[in-house]
Amino acid sequence: MHNQGTMTQMKRHKALSPAERVDYSKYYDLLMKRRGELLDIDHRDEREIDQRQTTGEAPGDLGDGSVIDTNSDYFLQLADRDRQELIDIRDALEKMHHGTYGVCENCKKRIDPERLNRMPHARLCMSCQSARESRERVYRLHPTPKL
Repeated sequence: MHNQGTMTQMKRHKALSPAERVDYSKYYDLLMKRRGELLDIDHRDEREIDQRQTTGEAPGDLGDGSVIDTNSDYFLQLADRDRQELIDIRDALEKMHHGTYGVCENCKKRIDPERLNRMPHARLCMSCQSARESRERVYRLHPTPKL
């Protein structure tokens, strides 16, 4: 996943008029709540890692080491996903500031409020998100051959 919410791209979005703007207060609260949850998870994970390093917990045998490696990979993937979500939340808050929150980054149409209720940091409307996921599925099944 890559970050599409750069400041340059956000400047390309036309700001909505006050009449077109989404009521940000509800979504702001949702974004801040989720941000707090993610930061709490991050701090808890950091404390656990510090504790393991301090106590010198080491695997008992090769099988234990393999489980630890698998768990580490899994937690790194979760951390990457959480980090991307924090970036998306930050970008959504910036969009509120610029008056472009709730606008699809692809087609420039308003994102359905139901989608924003479920995912207040959504960058794309459902139609554009579905099209993106379809392209990604096709690419995974049929990657471009390397020459």
